Amino acid sequence: MRAYGVVWVATAVVFLGLDAVWLSFSASRLYRPLLGGLLRDGFLLAPAVLFYLIYTIGIVFFAISPEFASGRWAAAGLRGAFLGLFGYAVYDLTNQATLRDWPLAVTVADLVWGTLLTAVAATAGLLVPGTALVYAEQGAFVYRQVKGAAADSFRYESVPVKPLARTGSAWLVDGLHGTDQVVVQGAGVLWSLQGISSFSAAEEEHD
Repeated sequence: MRAYGVVWVATAVVFLGLDAVWLSFSASRLYRPLLGGLLRDGFLLAPAVLFYLIYTIGIVFFAISPEFASGRWAAAGLRGAFLGLFGYAVYDLTNQATLRDWPLAVTVADLVWGTLLTAVAATAGLLVPGTALVYAEQGAFVYRQVKGAAADSFRYESVPVKPLARTGSAWLVDGLHGTDQVVVQGAGVLWSLQGISSFSAAEEEHD
């Protein structure tokens, strides 16, 4: 449960932070000019807090949780995108169907933003197998595969990460992207080939 709590906090921070930036930019440029008298001068705190609480829990439950054990965060991002599209569509299309003069521009903007925002929030953390982590004095690292100079070539590069919480034999970490191809077996060997003495998380557990 602790791991899910960490995931929720990371998801909520990303979601609220990005949404605050969006609203501060779009309120005077999009919503107030088009919605006019429908908007309050300010906002009611309790409903706003309730929305963010319910919605971010929904992201964890519907988008992140199904991929939590596998670590397939690209899939979690896709689930988040669909959740955002469906969730924001319920609100905007209902308004489009029932309210007079509801602007189509607001509906389109909300659908695009809700889809992108929820997808990004769903990939706020990454779960990687313990054998993928290597440790050194500088902190924890993983290796990811990246394309080389030639079309069919690739290479490996170390990426610093921050372990947040452990679940089973895997770790929730910060510092990766959903599309990163992480080396699961042999990370310690790659690290040693760089001339740096280190060991993997699995080796640490058996010492």
